[in-house]
Amino acid sequence: MRNIGSPVLPYSRPEFVALPRAQPPEALPSGARSGQPKGKLTHSEAGMKASCRVLEAGGGGGGGGPGAAEEEALEWCKCLLAGGGGYEEFCAAVRAYDPAALCGLVWTANFVAYRCRTCGISPCMSLCAECFHQGDHTGHDFNMFRSQAGGACDCGDSNVMRESGFCKRHQIKSSSNIPCVPKDLLMMSEFVLPRFIFCLIQYLREGYNEPGMF
Repeated sequence: MRNIGSPVLPYSRPEFVALPRAQPPEALPSGARSGQPKGKLTHSEAGMKASCRVLEAGGGGGGGGPGAAEEEALEWCKCLLAGGGGYEEFCAAVRAYDPAALCGLVWTANFVAYRCRTCGISPCMSLCAECFHQGDHTGHDFNMFRSQAGGACDCGDSNVMRESGFCKRHQIKSSSNIPCVPKDLLMMSEFVLPRFIFCLIQYLREGYNEPGMF
């Protein structure tokens, strides 16, 4: 495989996060929709420049050994996908616009989940902690348990549980009640994700060895 060095990035992650965020065009005065003043990088422009350098360099990090480099690259990827904000906050914001009717979160052994006998139609009904706490189970017969062999969240599945136990995210709603995702929320993800996938495919191709080869 080719030897990939560390990328030379225009900003550190804290500096990148501190950059002013670009406003969506509709939020700007008509005379300012052509862009920000010259010489000033917007948050999204800086993010795209930084992401290009990370991707072209193969995701190398800031030194300290391969493990540190990989960790640094992973944190940069999360930062870029989130547009410079916190990754967990970004995921929460995206989930708020998720119109999925079912949760379907899959977990492995030792995952803490909930089972509500009041809402359950099937005795095997299980809920993840987030769906349980966002639903109304006041006064219900429920228990918290640690999964022995893994499972999946059944929130939103009317074949397994009553609709009254669905959480706020997975309650049945008409398409007219589903808000549109703001363009600026996914701007960086739409730019970065295809390039991540391309780099991953390229990495796997270059690292592949024919059977029997060493």
